[in-house]
Order: sequence, then C-alpha cells, then structure tokens
Amino acid sequence: MKKLYWLLLCVALSAGHAQKNEFAVAGSSFQTSASFDVHGGQGLQLNYAHLIVTIPLASLYLELPFAAGWGGSRSITPGNLLHEDYNTMYLTPGLKLKILPSSFISPYLAGGMGWGGFRSTNTSATSNKFAGDIGGGADFTILPVLSLRGEVRDYYTSAPTLDVTSVFHGSVNNVVISGGVVLRF
Repeated sequence: MKKLYWLLLCVALSAGHAQKNEFAVAGSSFQTSASFDVHGGQGLQLNYAHLIVTIPLASLYLELPFAAGWGGSRSITPGNLLHEDYNTMYLTPGLKLKILPSSFISPYLAGGMGWGGFRSTNTSATSNKFAGDIGGGADFTILPVLSLRGEVRDYYTSAPTLDVTSVFHGSVNNVVISGGVVLRF
C-alpha cells in the first residue's frame, strides 16, 4: 500500500510540470516489401524523444527510435524451396513533429537516418546498411504522464548480402506497424 501511495504522489507531482521526455515501448509487425521475395516478421520498438521547442500548436522533438524484428525470410529459389531466415535491427536518430501536443489526440510525423543491421539465423552472417526512416502516428492521452500510441514507420535500406552473395539487388522497405504505451517525464 505504501508503494502505491508513493507512485500516485509521483504521478500527481509530475502532472503539474511540463514533460520534456518521452519513452515508448511498442509491439510491432514488420510488413516487408522488396525487389525480391521477402516476408516480414514480428518485432519490438523502443523510442526515446526529447522536446527541443514547442509552440501552442506544435512541438519538435529529437528522437532516437530503435526497432528489432525477427522471423523475416526471403526466398532464394522459386517456390521457396531454399530460403534464408534473418533478423533485423534499426537505429535511426531523427526529428519528430507533434501536432496539438497538449490535446487528447496528438498526431505526429517522424523521420531520420542511421543504421540497419541484418543477421541470418541460418549461418549467423551479418550485413550492416545505411538506413532511413519516415513515418507517423498518434498519441492518445490517458494521464498527463501516460499515452497509448499507434504508429506506422517505413525503414528503408539497400538489400543485405547474407547467406547467398550477389543474388539480391535493390532495396528493402520494412513497414513497421506498431502499438504500445508512452511514458512522459
């Protein structure tokens, strides 16, 4: 009971102060499209954002999104007789523009550039690529320090070379659909 009292006191005290940081945790579904036969998987997203500037109708954040996906696969031969399974990770620092930041529903746009990593689960081969991301979503305020978030973000890289070299060319778009919670402090 004493721990609950302290938790409620902390929430009440922080509700009166402007929160400059956000931390989001979300479960994700990776929907992959590429210039070759690829299937997405499941994943997890973590996102830290720090408020840079705010005006009455908008706020600009510096953000650090991290996404990890597992269960992806791509066909090496027609009919999926031979395929390669892989996991992905993305770290793409960037900016987020949130519209109507103090309302119940706060839509936002985000984008950044950074790193994309691929690891074959068949052979442990790895491939690191330059990555970009663009996306958007909305936060639904539950409490002054807690929101629910829905987001769609596209992570873009060139095709990785893992188990089979020089077979795949082109690009990979991992469209990540996620939902989770946001803590503001």
